[in-house]
Amino acid sequence: MKMFNPVFIVEGWSDEQVLRQAYPFIETIVTNGTRMNNRVRADINNHMRLGFTPYVLSDPDQAGDQLYDMVKKEYPHIERILVDKEQAKKRMSTRWKYGIEYCNPLYLYMLLRVYMVQH
Repeated sequence: MKMFNPVFIVEGWSDEQVLRQAYPFIETIVTNGTRMNNRVRADINNHMRLGFTPYVLSDPDQAGDQLYDMVKKEYPHIERILVDKEQAKKRMSTRWKYGIEYCNPLYLYMLLRVYMVQH
């Protein structure tokens, strides 16, 4: 069985908070939106240097696609974990919004368990 030491690249702090409900000690890199700046690059490089395998866990929407495209351009080996849009939606007045932050922690637990290190 292959062992993983994952770090999840997410768009915002709300995403990180819901991930911590599923996995309290999860390792994340928060991009603060769809940014691929020097801080994000340094975080990715530092995590890889420490033996982490980065994965993009972005929202199932256009902004999430944009973030993944930016990461993939500089780090072609980094995979994206696809999130079921139905699991990530929330009604906001007259429209639907989609985001990791709206996911049920149990859904995220089940989605990410194959990536987590077994101790």
